[in-house]
Amino acid sequence: DSKNIIVQNMTIGLLQGGESADAISIEGDSSGAPNKVWIDHNTIFSSLTHCPGAGDASWDGAMDNKKGATNITYSYNYIHDHQKVALNGYSDKDTANDAMRATYHHNRFENVQARLPLQRRGKTHIYNNYFNNVITSGINVRMGGVSLIESNYFENTKNPVTSRDSSA
Repeated sequence: DSKNIIVQNMTIGLLQGGESADAISIEGDSSGAPNKVWIDHNTIFSSLTHCPGAGDASWDGAMDNKKGATNITYSYNYIHDHQKVALNGYSDKDTANDAMRATYHHNRFENVQARLPLQRRGKTHIYNNYFNNVITSGINVRMGGVSLIESNYFENTKNPVTSRDSSA
């Protein structure tokens, strides 16, 4: 239930992989949900290598917010050589994410696979970001999510803005 958190000027990379390997995970639990979090001027990286046997959790989220976390700003971050960049909402059934509010501005995403972010429910404002060499998909809004997307630059990006991999 923490509030007013700033993560700034960090370099985080080459984590162990697996489902617990988010570089930054902002996540609520039964005692409450984080609120007013600012992720600013960080560098996050891993590898685009696919590890045999690692499955879908190989090099998991760079910047994830889940289970009710809200009022989060991601600004001036450089995320590169990563597979699953940003997840908003733990699962398709995560209704705690309905109240989620997140802003992404002035970030640089290069040589990444997908989830820029993958948004389930909630609301985002995504503006003035640079997307280069996105392999699978960029901004993926689904499950009733609402996003204001403006003034971004997409270069060599497959499916820059989409709603995919969900029936809702």
